[in-house]
Amino acid sequence: MPPAIARKLVIIFLRLLGFNSMLALLFLLMPFHWIQEIHAWLGLGEMSYSPITAYLTRSVCLFYGIFGANFIVVSFDIDRYARLITFWGVMIVVAGIVLMIVDWQERLPLSWILSEGVGAIIFGLFFLWLLRSIGRVKE
Repeated sequence: MPPAIARKLVIIFLRLLGFNSMLALLFLLMPFHWIQEIHAWLGLGEMSYSPITAYLTRSVCLFYGIFGANFIVVSFDIDRYARLITFWGVMIVVAGIVLMIVDWQERLPLSWILSEGVGAIIFGLFFLWLLRSIGRVKE
């Protein structure tokens, strides 16, 4: 792939990933019963309320939002942050593998396992390939 196109795709992917991750902030202030309804709608059964469940749900949403904002900020200077972006690509692959194991152990639907775990692995590898195409993979 030509480096100029790969470079533009890296920037676009970082911004899309950032925007998508920041959507989790919508759940930060959402009434918990809405979260329970979404959980049931996804076919995951009943989600009971407990302070720790609400806390973990909301804190994960906050962290997704923070990471999303980081992806967007870094996308404006991919040369300066090449090592960090490469690290993120590797971690996306690792996270995909770990999530597949966790999803399997928790008996989530196969569609969930494939979209989350396998999807992350494919995305991470493609992302690393783009970085290598523009000569921005830092060892």
